[in-house]
Amino acid sequence: MKRIPLLLASLLLLAGCTAPAQSTASAPAETAITQAPANPAGTGDVHILTNRYDGGQYTTCIEPSGSYCVSKIDYATATAHSMCQIPDCQHTTSDCPVVSAGHLLVDGDTLWYPYIVHSDSEYAYALVAYTDGVTPPAHPLFAVTHYQTDLVYSVNVLAADEEFLYFVGNSNYASGDTGPNGAETYLFSAEKSTGLQAQRLRLDTLLPGQNAYWTLSAADGRSLYLRYSLFSDNTSGVYRYDLDTRQCSPLPQLTCNADALGAPLCSPQVVYDLQQGSITAVDVPTGQSTLLTDTFPTGDGYTYAAASFRDGWVLSYSLWSEQDAFTHQFFRAPDGTLTELPQQMYCDARGTTPVNILDIQNGLVFLQYAYDTVPVSSYDYEGNPYTYDTYLPVYGIIPLQELLAGSQNYRELTFD
Repeated sequence: MKRIPLLLASLLLLAGCTAPAQSTASAPAETAITQAPANPAGTGDVHILTNRYDGGQYTTCIEPSGSYCVSKIDYATATAHSMCQIPDCQHTTSDCPVVSAGHLLVDGDTLWYPYIVHSDSEYAYALVAYTDGVTPPAHPLFAVTHYQTDLVYSVNVLAADEEFLYFVGNSNYASGDTGPNGAETYLFSAEKSTGLQAQRLRLDTLLPGQNAYWTLSAADGRSLYLRYSLFSDNTSGVYRYDLDTRQCSPLPQLTCNADALGAPLCSPQVVYDLQQGSITAVDVPTGQSTLLTDTFPTGDGYTYAAASFRDGWVLSYSLWSEQDAFTHQFFRAPDGTLTELPQQMYCDARGTTPVNILDIQNGLVFLQYAYDTVPVSSYDYEGNPYTYDTYLPVYGIIPLQELLAGSQNYRELTFD
């Protein structure tokens, strides 16, 4: 059986916590944004795109040959299917349909992948619709020249309705510097059928003003939820933007200290309280809070982590000190039951750690449960050959109930 070392791209690549500036508590209750008549509204519910589908996910793999490639992981069969079917392709040239794809985003029957275009004069962000995994896309949906716009396009974080994709463009100067046009930030749309782009909303005109960094945080119905953060103040806040009425409203109840937020800044948002030993999940569209646990240990050196999956939550606490270092991992079921997961893995470079749970859906757990030690030959600065060990992750599938019972009977992932 071939082992499949896998390097998973971050699922949503949603932006991590940065520090914000002024609270939205003083923001107006409703802020009307004027849009050009040629900026049409889409239809259907809007949603944040991820790399997961019902029964699996798309992610970046290292093939047995050592080449990186985007693959479709099927949990039921524990197989990884390469999205490039060109024989002997090394996935390093433009002939490969997924040469630059860090991850694929699922939008119904369509897969989108964002990538970066490099040339002698350009550094551009592009988005491509991908279908059969064999034919390279003829043209990107859009390509925006980074040097001309001074905007960093967050095309890794996409929302979609039936006609449009939505994404944020942050100025290079959103970190506090002053640019030629100020720290402009926009919510953009791109029409799926034509790639035509439009500015939906200028975000830096909202409180807290310029130099805020914005991310798409959630989507529900016909509304997008946009979170801001700044370096000059340690607060974070959320605005709700109605795609039909084009009204943008602050949500003061979601203003909080950025240090307490878990990353990524997506919904449900995670809030850690290291003084009370608690982790709380907040649904951004509704504002509803769910206490996940209040039993974790407190004190200097402790950190918490939480990840949301379709079948439940994985929570953990860690202690890192000169005297000790450990992590305890738990599964929280929808009914609130908390079960510790004793399964661990080991490699010389990292020591003993809990298994790395990557997804839980339909009663199946996709996880990294071991490392393969692989010798690598190289040369030192003087041209002398030498060999060193590298540690490649080994991935597999196990039923959730078996994991909760302490089983380590993993079904190893293989390429078909």
